[in-house]
Amino acid sequence: MKKFKTFLFVLLLVPLAFLFTGCSFFSEDKVYVRNLEQVQNADGTTTLIAYYSNGTTSTFNVKNGEDGQDGANANLEDIKAYIDANSETLGYTFEDWLNERLQSDIIENSIKNSLKSVVSVYAGTSAGSGVIYSIDNENDCAYIITNHHVVYSAITSSSASNIYVFQYGTNEGVWSEDMLSETCHKSGAIKSTCIGSSMYYDIAILKVKASDLKLINPNVAQTKVASNYSIGESCYAIGNNLGSGIMATSGIVSKESYYEELELVDNSGTYSYRVLVSDTPINEGNSGCGLFNAQSELIGIVNSKTGGTKVDNRTYALPIDNVTLVADNIIDEYNRTGTTAQVKKLFLGITFTAYDFTAEYDESGEDINVTCYSSIKVTNVSSGYAGARLGLKVNDIIESVFINGEEYKITQYFQFSDYMLKVRDGDSVSI
Repeated sequence: MKKFKTFLFVLLLVPLAFLFTGCSFFSEDKVYVRNLEQVQNADGTTTLIAYYSNGTTSTFNVKNGEDGQDGANANLEDIKAYIDANSETLGYTFEDWLNERLQSDIIENSIKNSLKSVVSVYAGTSAGSGVIYSIDNENDCAYIITNHHVVYSAITSSSASNIYVFQYGTNEGVWSEDMLSETCHKSGAIKSTCIGSSMYYDIAILKVKASDLKLINPNVAQTKVASNYSIGESCYAIGNNLGSGIMATSGIVSKESYYEELELVDNSGTYSYRVLVSDTPINEGNSGCGLFNAQSELIGIVNSKTGGTKVDNRTYALPIDNVTLVADNIIDEYNRTGTTAQVKKLFLGITFTAYDFTAEYDESGEDINVTCYSSIKVTNVSSGYAGARLGLKVNDIIESVFINGEEYKITQYFQFSDYMLKVRDGDSVSI
């Protein structure tokens, strides 16, 4: 049975709906509290300072008295004793109380930090979101990642020159065509150019002047990219919610990478995208927005969600390990040719299938890390293509790819295809 899903962009004139039809696990060391220091303040409150395993710290204040009453200054021992004695009535333990406050503090600080690297995107008559991927001060340029379907109507029409981005705290969400004619320091609008886009990966790259970004927000920064992500970890999305400005919502990673078939908004066909799933609430206009972890690191680019009365908060994001490969591919090709780029990927002329799925549970530390593995087996080799020239045969098991002598091990079935995005003109490849 087909499912109805909606691409998350806003048409400022006419809303549209689209029909969608339609696995990897990364281990991650969870951040935990190494030490907790308490400081008694002059006003009678207690400040708790948490020192985390990743080297960061955070603080929060505890009010005086027991259960909100006036009285003796509250300290950690008092709070623990009170909650331990009343945990059955309260419905939570001291550890629950502490973790809730620490986690809330971590997420709040992380969201504020991520605001420096997110933008709203307005492309002709549509609105979406974007993330500042890199800033090159020497060449006065910055590259922004968004979705292909956010800008496709603009780049295929006369609106191609009317793609603007806004940073948090500017006039984004209340902009007008009149504002776009003003200088950027007055309106907050920054003119951008789409240097490359791919419907097959639903990724587009915008280029702006770094000096324009800094003129409006001197604290602007390129995003931090996560090295991995895992099921159950906290995450949050920051984007142009409903086309009315940058907002944040939070959730957890519900499922790691797998393939989902989505029908593109330009009706060119149905394509299979590798996505991760979260329960982070998102709305139209969130397309292209960043999905971050609790350390302000980018783990994905939101591009769609499942809709319907029987569905609640099933959000899809393009995983960051795939997004960065596509982004780097487009940027490298643009810099090499100086023209609008398309994704260039080594085509071997083979098909393969995944098999031998296993899950490994590591309980050696304080956390349980779950890593899934799969192997890939060659099922067909077409003559005349690079795969045949490399000597690949049906039933071969592909274990590693070497690009310019550097080994990339295959531990997930999608990695082989991803690694082909790393190959550039003149590179040597062996398998």
